[in-house]
Amino acid sequence: MVEFNQDELFRYTRHFSVEEIGIEGQKKLKCSSVLLIGAGGIGSPAALYLAAMGIGKIGIVDYDKVELSNLQRQVLFTTSDIGRYKAEEAKNKISALNPNVECKVYNQYLSTNDAAIIREYDLIIDGSDNYFTRYLVNDLCCYEKKPLISASLFKFSGQLALFNHKGSSCYRCLYPAPPPEGLIPNCAQAGILGVLPGILGCLAVNEAFKILLNNENAITDQLIVFDALKLEFKKYPLMHSKECLICSKKVLFSELPRYHPQHESFIGDMISCEELNMWVQNSTKFTLIDVREDWEREVCKLPNDKSIRLSEIDSSEIPAGIGDKIVLYCKSGMRSQKAVKALNVRGFYHVYYLSGGIMEWSKQIDTAVKQY
Repeated sequence: MVEFNQDELFRYTRHFSVEEIGIEGQKKLKCSSVLLIGAGGIGSPAALYLAAMGIGKIGIVDYDKVELSNLQRQVLFTTSDIGRYKAEEAKNKISALNPNVECKVYNQYLSTNDAAIIREYDLIIDGSDNYFTRYLVNDLCCYEKKPLISASLFKFSGQLALFNHKGSSCYRCLYPAPPPEGLIPNCAQAGILGVLPGILGCLAVNEAFKILLNNENAITDQLIVFDALKLEFKKYPLMHSKECLICSKKVLFSELPRYHPQHESFIGDMISCEELNMWVQNSTKFTLIDVREDWEREVCKLPNDKSIRLSEIDSSEIPAGIGDKIVLYCKSGMRSQKAVKALNVRGFYHVYYLSGGIMEWSKQIDTAVKQY
């Protein structure tokens, strides 16, 4: 039975007064869960308003740290937060705003083996800034049957759509493939109006409220385009595509194309120390490769691994097949990210880097592994 404490009874009085919400609607919100992909421009206002409206559980997936250039639009953070992990600081802000809300942090990049994260939530809001993540989130939501609110930004305009809701189309129906790399500038290159992410983030939460309360006015089968300069909204119909790999052709998740960016900031698929340890405990078949230098292996290494230095990863023989699971590790995760990209280019596609590297492994899993 859902009950409100004294704080909540006063906190949500303005919702109780709204006929379309009321006490029963607020109880539904308290029992609901929303996952935010990204705590940046869109995720910041979304997190604040989801917490304020009393969503029972909010999850945040983000591995970036706060930078000074973020503060022009990412309203969750302050100058004192610079250098700290966004997801962790977002949790602090949410708890300060509404201590009744459970906040779960995923201080990581989303990868193809993260279906369990998606499965845990009623609704997903994607505010990511790259095509790899956008397609991956869509695909995970489709196969886990979760509604997805997708928001994106460009200079003075924003787009909002609701996918995979009550039989509606998915992101691949609208965009079968990303545009050629370099055709569309990223946020850093093109710039963005600081208030625009706030508008789109709030619109995303507005849709979340309608979906969670089964309101019939949700923007199903519509693409909303907002022009901040003209203060204008336009709506375009969305429909299933006969060429959609998911909705029409029913392609298996493992066979869907992954649009890895070809620039140096690509981070590849990640596996946490906890997940890797589960693989070990469950005798999952995988190849473990250390990409560090030889002298580092003298200090410490993981059992049953292979050694291929990062400088040799482009040309060395890989002790695994193209479709086999490969886990790469280094000291902290930076070099192994680059190695993932190199192996992807060579055609290996089930490749993961160990988040936090051997140092994080020594903290979380095996304290006998030396720190250096």
